[in-house]
Amino acid sequence: MTTLRDLGMRKWRIVGGILGVGAICVGLLYLWLDYSLGRGMRLAFSPQFSTDVQDLGIAIKGEMGEFYFGQKSDFSTSPRGGTLPDKAKELLAAYRRDPEKYKKYASLADTVLSASRVGDELLKIPPPTQLPTRSDELGSLRPDLRLDAWGRPFCIISTDNLIAVVSPGPEAHGPISCQKLNIREKEIRKSERRIFQTPAGEVVLKIARGDTNHSLSQALSTSP
Repeated sequence: MTTLRDLGMRKWRIVGGILGVGAICVGLLYLWLDYSLGRGMRLAFSPQFSTDVQDLGIAIKGEMGEFYFGQKSDFSTSPRGGTLPDKAKELLAAYRRDPEKYKKYASLADTVLSASRVGDELLKIPPPTQLPTRSDELGSLRPDLRLDAWGRPFCIISTDNLIAVVSPGPEAHGPISCQKLNIREKEIRKSERRIFQTPAGEVVLKIARGDTNHSLSQALSTSP
């Protein structure tokens, strides 16, 4: 005679079997995707797969940097057609024709992203509260997030309605004095761009202090 206990055990066996089959299916699906994607990527690129992926990452960041600073790359002006692997190979080829240019703009892109994080923290401080003059004074951010791509803190120029997060840039050497920056508040105010680089190499992100949008959203909403 079947007891309630037997029925309960049978029920749990069925549930366990279903879960087990589900786990096996998920595992097989994962292995298939891993194999298919890996094979597809290896076919799309050269045998030096890891090098290609690393170079492609720099190339993508370089494209971002050129976009931030209003520049046009060889890749962005070339015909866009074909599959995603075709486009990736095209970008990889553009990178390898001029790797230094892409590395330069990749560093600028990293600097803009770090400056935007600093800017977002500064936007949390309501005016007319005085802002710090350097990003390394911001205790609310992790130390590595307060630095530009070259490992230096940002300088902060601010008024009641304007914040400029300024990196000394790639050409700066030695200890940085924010009082000795080449760019001045008047020049920042006059600039129509929210993201720009000065002739001396300083990288500037300009944001409106009273704006509720994130720093990068502000900058990109007014980019030419």
